[in-house]
Amino acid sequence: RAALALGRDSLALALEQAGSAEMHLSGEEHAAIAESLAAAAERLDDPDTAMSYLRAAIELGLPAGRDSLQRHLDALAAEHDRRAQNAARQPVIKNVIEQDQVVRPRIVRSAQ
Repeated sequence: RAALALGRDSLALALEQAGSAEMHLSGEEHAAIAESLAAAAERLDDPDTAMSYLRAAIELGLPAGRDSLQRHLDALAAEHDRRAQNAARQPVIKNVIEQDQVVRPRIVRSAQ
């Protein structure tokens, strides 16, 4: 919690992945921490980690807050899909000009 409060996103995520979680917290407190860790992962441009923490927050949290978390998770999933589509559309840097796939313009966020 201290690392999150200080804005040390990388440290907070590293501590959580190292297994230094407190076990005497309620489900709501775990959900709040998971939501904060999802926001930290999103600030670090790691949508996969952010989605996994959001899923945990949805499972552990109160039913009243699940709708907004689910919308946020859906938005992150859409961004993840857009990035995957853009990666498939971009050229591969190699010594010959021919590409194995069709190269197309990237998809911008507003196009979704």
